[in-house]
Amino acid sequence: MLAVLVAMATHLGAQVSMLVTQPGWSVDRFRDYFPLDQLAYMSMVKNASQGELANVEPFTETGVNQYPHLYYTVLGLISRAFGLHPVAAWQIVGVLVQLLLVAVLGAVLIRVSGRWWSALLAPLPFVLGTYSWLRGDGWFTPLESHAVVWGPFGVLFTLNGESVSLCLASVALLGLIVVWFRPASPRTRVLVTAGASLLIGVLANVQTYSFLAAVYVVVYVLAVWAILRRRSVVLAVVTAVLVPVTFLLGPGIAASAGQLPTLVFGMLPAVPGLLAVTFSTRGRVLGYVALAVLGASPQVVLTVVGVVTGDPFLSYRTASNRDLGVEPLVGWTSALPLLLPLAVLLWAALRARRAPVVAYVLGMSAAWLVLASNDLWGANAEPYRLWINLFFYVGVTILPVGALVLRSPVPAPGHAVPGTAGGTPDADDAADADANGVDADADADAAEAEDAAPRRRRSIPIAVATVVAVVVALGSTVDWVRFSGDSAFHQVLAFDTPRDDALTEVVAERPDPELLLGMDPCIDAQQLKILTGAPLAHYHVGMAWPTAYQPLARYMESRIAGALDADALAEADGGYVLTDSACGADWPTRYADLLVPVAQEGYETADGKDATVALWAIVPPIGG
Repeated sequence: MLAVLVAMATHLGAQVSMLVTQPGWSVDRFRDYFPLDQLAYMSMVKNASQGELANVEPFTETGVNQYPHLYYTVLGLISRAFGLHPVAAWQIVGVLVQLLLVAVLGAVLIRVSGRWWSALLAPLPFVLGTYSWLRGDGWFTPLESHAVVWGPFGVLFTLNGESVSLCLASVALLGLIVVWFRPASPRTRVLVTAGASLLIGVLANVQTYSFLAAVYVVVYVLAVWAILRRRSVVLAVVTAVLVPVTFLLGPGIAASAGQLPTLVFGMLPAVPGLLAVTFSTRGRVLGYVALAVLGASPQVVLTVVGVVTGDPFLSYRTASNRDLGVEPLVGWTSALPLLLPLAVLLWAALRARRAPVVAYVLGMSAAWLVLASNDLWGANAEPYRLWINLFFYVGVTILPVGALVLRSPVPAPGHAVPGTAGGTPDADDAADADANGVDADADADAAEAEDAAPRRRRSIPIAVATVVAVVVALGSTVDWVRFSGDSAFHQVLAFDTPRDDALTEVVAERPDPELLLGMDPCIDAQQLKILTGAPLAHYHVGMAWPTAYQPLARYMESRIAGALDADALAEADGGYVLTDSACGADWPTRYADLLVPVAQEGYETADGKDATVALWAIVPPIGG
């Protein structure tokens, strides 16, 4: 337990150390890290913290929000229940979920390895990199469009829904490893598998890509395991053939049925193995599938309804996913910190004849390859992000799976290792021993002592390969070292400046709080939402669209150019404009005939000058 606590403290220190050194840091100051998306997510937290739980676009509070937002709603309710600033809830809960994963991984490592110190390795997956430091001065590799390749820390630092979903999915995967790769009672296996299935399903309501990645991992590993258990050449050949079939037919499926069915179609190569599992378990495995479907159903139903009704946002989102693939050379070299350990693990597992571990390596690798290249088979579901998600899942799970094999990398001569034909070697050995009235552990210990020297000699090549793999993995952490020292990405946003206070007071003076509030180009709409919670004339184009998205788009375009399109704002049900006297756009003067003063509040700027924020009612010109 002490080792687990040390691992948690180590991870906490690594997370917080980047921020506490920043001027003015506190728990209620937001991480200024790719804030365009993060502040958009925070808008949902703000709404929920005010008790506004309707499924609407969060800035305007109109339309429908198709984006998975269960976690952000929960954060808002936590903020409301405990009187926390929404940003503080974001910070605290996000870090706690990561600490939960560190604790679970540490406990699992102790469980499977029998070594207390193995828990100290639990923070390692969080700092693995992609060898971006060999390609340039930074800690990540930019690709086409806005795609990047970076270590999991690049995602986890945000503490957003994807970060939380990745951690919770990893907890579920670790639970499955513990009960299926080692001896466990039938009751324990059923309960843990049911819980993991439901949890993975629920994550569809938190973040789509981490959910998909977890589903692909389970499906592909299970399918390979089924083939190995049956020793079926036919199933293996059919599975191999279905891989190129997926790439050939996928684009046609996407063109005719859309992105969601295509993502399901991507699991086609796993179908033979899944059918084998279904028959061998007499359909019992379908119960776990039903639990996952039940957990995912709210978001799946919402998305399906949106697709069927032609939701314009979903159409835009699908069409905008272009040039987000991972170049093969970059993908393979960036994956080396885990590909090499996977190769060593496969070698050791084959020598030890441990079918579950072989299934893990082959299934995990297949899921990674298929999902990360989904732009090639038609889905076009941001493959670079799925590449990163699979990188993290491999990094978390390879530690306990590797510990299982490396404890005994080669079988003892003269001893059958039934793991190749069925369940785990430990479980099968125990079952055989019980049937003959033999103490399995004592028999195994005696055999191991008798053959210790030959076994050590046969293990030397694997030990050397393991050391090389570990060195390669550790070498990738230079990316994290660079990231942790890159202060430009560790700035914080405050919401308690004199200007913030003035904006909050003025916005509260609106006579009709239902009308949308516009703002001049110098007032950040996303920060204003978190400050005030007011419905704004703004929306995040990649997250959700309001009812009047077309006139709002015209207003936002004019605002970017420094102008006020009062007609478009009025058409979108906007009634007010917020201005700052320190802004060079000078809307109060330029549009004096359109603005009626409502309230104003003075504040002192950072350089000691006096300024004023003002609230105006808009009077759109008749006839444009």
